[in-house]
Amino acid sequence: MYKKDHIPELDGIRAIAVLLIMWIHLPVSFLGEGSVELRKLLLPGNLGMDLFFVLSGFLITRILLVDREAPHALRDFLTRRFLRIFPTYYLLLAVLVPTMMWEEVVACATYTTNYAFLFMHGSSYMSHAWSLAVEEQFYLIWSPLVILLTTRMSRNLIVYAAFPGAALTCLAAIVWGDWGAHGHALRELLVHGTTTRILALGSGALLAYHEASVRSGGKRVAFLVTGLLALAYLLSQSALGSFGLMRPLIDAVPEGVQPRDVMIALRLFSVPAVALAVVALAVGTTGQRTPWGFVLRAGILRGIGRISYGLYLYHYPIFRKVRVLAEDPNAPGHVAVALGIVLTFVVAIASYYVIERPLMQWGKRFRAPVEAPTPAA
Repeated sequence: MYKKDHIPELDGIRAIAVLLIMWIHLPVSFLGEGSVELRKLLLPGNLGMDLFFVLSGFLITRILLVDREAPHALRDFLTRRFLRIFPTYYLLLAVLVPTMMWEEVVACATYTTNYAFLFMHGSSYMSHAWSLAVEEQFYLIWSPLVILLTTRMSRNLIVYAAFPGAALTCLAAIVWGDWGAHGHALRELLVHGTTTRILALGSGALLAYHEASVRSGGKRVAFLVTGLLALAYLLSQSALGSFGLMRPLIDAVPEGVQPRDVMIALRLFSVPAVALAVVALAVGTTGQRTPWGFVLRAGILRGIGRISYGLYLYHYPIFRKVRVLAEDPNAPGHVAVALGIVLTFVVAIASYYVIERPLMQWGKRFRAPVEAPTPAA
C-alpha cells in the first residue's frame, strides 16, 4: 500500500536544504576562510539542491501513486502544483522584469532557464531559477507517466531510461573531447540539465515506490543508507586516489577535458546518493526516537521548512540587491549580510502567510479522497 501520511522529519530536511543553499551563496569574507574547503565538499553537486530534488521526486511521486485512480487525478495534481508554485514565482518575476533583458524574462516565464541561460552571459536576479525549471519540467513529464502507466512500467522508466540517460549524458560530455571554446556551456549543461538532475529526482521517485519496504524494518534502512554512503565515497576524489584510479581515469579522458570537469560528472552521482541516504533515513525511521529524528522534528526547523520555497525564491535577488552574493567582488560588511538574511526571512514569511498558505488551502479542493491502491504486479 502506498502512503500519503505526513512525515514531519522531511520538513526539517527541507529546512536544512534551503539553509545550505543560502549558506553557499554567502561570501567567504563573512563565513571565514575555513568555509572554503567545506564548500568544495558540497559543490558543484550542491547537497542542499540535491536534497530538494530528492524530496520533490519522493513527495510528488507518492502523491501521484495514491491519487492515480481518482477522477481527474492528473488535472487535479497539476492544478495544485499551479497554485503552489506559479503565483509567487510570477509575482517575483513581474517585480524583477525592469532589471532583466527580454531573453531572461522569456526563459524565466517558460521555465527553460536551465538551458536558455547557457547561451547568456552575466548574472541575473533569477539565475537560481534553473532548479525551478528542472522541477517544472519533471512535473510536466513525470506526472502523466505515473497516472497513465502501470506502477511497474513507470518505475522501470526510472531504472532503465532515466538513470542510463543521465549516465550517457555525462559520458557524452566527457568523450566529446576538447571543451576549450565550449567548456562553460558543457559544464553548465552537466550541472543544470534536467537529463542529469533526473538522478536526484528519479532517486526520490524510486524511494516512493519502495517506501513501504523502507519503513518496514531498521535493517533494511541501515543497509540502504550504508550502501548509498559507500557509493558516494567510492565516487569521491579521495577514494579514487586511494585506490590508484584517479590518474588512469584522468588519462583516459580526451585532451582538453580538465580533471575538475570529470569530478563534476562524478559528483552528479555521488551527491544525490548522499541526499537519498538522508531522506531514506528520515522516511525509514519516522516517528522513532532517534537523535536525527529529534533534530529534524524540532519546531524551528519545521517552521523554516514550511517557508523554504519562499526562502529559496527570494534569497538570491535579495542577496544580489544588497550585494552579499558570494561572487560579488566587493566584500560586504557583516551588517549588509545580516540585512540580506533578515530581509529574506521577512519576505518569505509574509509570502507564506499572505500568498502561499491561502492558495494551498484552496488547492485542497482539488484532491479527491481515495483509497491507497495496491501496487500493480
